[in-house]
Amino acid sequence: MPVNMTLKHVPSPDKPSTLKAQRPAPPGSNPTQIPLLKGQPRAYTPYGFRNASAAPTGALGFNGEFLSTAFGCYALGNGHRLYNPRLMRFISPDRWSPFFKGGLNPYAYCLNDPVNAKDPRGRSPAGPVIQRTQSMFRPVFMQGAQRMLSTAGNYITTTKSITASGRTLFNRFAEDLQPEVHHLKRVIKNVSTIFKEVKSVHSLADLDASNRHKYVVTDEKIMIGSSTTDRNAPSHASIAELSDSDPGASDKVLAAGHIFFKDGTLYINNHSGHFLPHPDRLEIAQARFGALNIIVVTVVKNVGSRS
Repeated sequence: MPVNMTLKHVPSPDKPSTLKAQRPAPPGSNPTQIPLLKGQPRAYTPYGFRNASAAPTGALGFNGEFLSTAFGCYALGNGHRLYNPRLMRFISPDRWSPFFKGGLNPYAYCLNDPVNAKDPRGRSPAGPVIQRTQSMFRPVFMQGAQRMLSTAGNYITTTKSITASGRTLFNRFAEDLQPEVHHLKRVIKNVSTIFKEVKSVHSLADLDASNRHKYVVTDEKIMIGSSTTDRNAPSHASIAELSDSDPGASDKVLAAGHIFFKDGTLYINNHSGHFLPHPDRLEIAQARFGALNIIVVTVVKNVGSRS
């Protein structure tokens, strides 16, 4: 025969109200309250996951850490890093990884061994098994770090070699290119500036030693702009831009500077305020002149002023 039961909320010491069940009391006896719902057990997975609704914010959770139900994470190390037990990983990487105590995986929790270790600081796991593992593999990690640094050094050396052998220079005053090109066209028309491609040593025969000469080495040509005064002197960028009928030639500069004569010797330097070429670029220019049977002597020039 079914027993009639009624439900009502009865105050409880640990919660504002708890759902209880009450049987109809027999005559002459006290009512008996029987719990209908019980509190959920505080059981965790190895990575600390449990139903967050059973533990409000501020309550102690996995490994005695405070759980934030708003994020479903533990703020380990006084907020140093957030650990998400549902994802079984940290939200942000460990800066001690990969070659130090953080382990190879910068997001891993306790080196993927939460049963034998814990990580209250959010920086490195602690535990006897973890310590033995770290001691065992630390030499391997350090060897890997040394190989990485060696590889990085080789990359930097290779990059410098590439820069010295072919990468184009950057025009610091690209916004002024069009006015500079118009100026060069105008002074060429007025015959106050010589603008030519260097094809052989004879191309330099008509250059006046007292004039100011600028050279630009592109991926295809060597161009020279020569003027009698600084006012009419063209910029290196405009010389490069007019070296080709197609726009964008100023983006193909490999070397730039000044060329001058002294005691029958031809000298070149790396002075260009537009491109600020490294002294290594003089080797490129010297080689390109040499390919035309033109012997030049290089002179390193401090750069920084606009030309």
